[in-house]
Amino acid sequence: MLVADLRDRKFEADPRAVYVVGPYGVPYMDQFNGVGPSRAPYRMKAMLVDGVVYIPERHIGRLSDYSSVKMVRAQYQPPKRAVKRQDIRS
Repeated sequence: MLVADLRDRKFEADPRAVYVVGPYGVPYMDQFNGVGPSRAPYRMKAMLVDGVVYIPERHIGRLSDYSSVKMVRAQYQPPKRAVKRQDIRS
């Protein structure tokens, strides 16, 4: 089982941390909790381990403790162009 700290500074310091970027309506983005109809692209936190992307479990909510989130293997692996190693806003 993979557990990750998704709080911003801890996440960015983790060498496995990546962002998956893409629009609503593609399977690899729609599997993330919180992705819905929007014209803007999404930027979601994930982990990359041995070439496999792991995403937060779907039942994570607003009041969750983000210091230890269970990560599950993404059912739809995003294309390499959608996986970014750093925050695209910086």
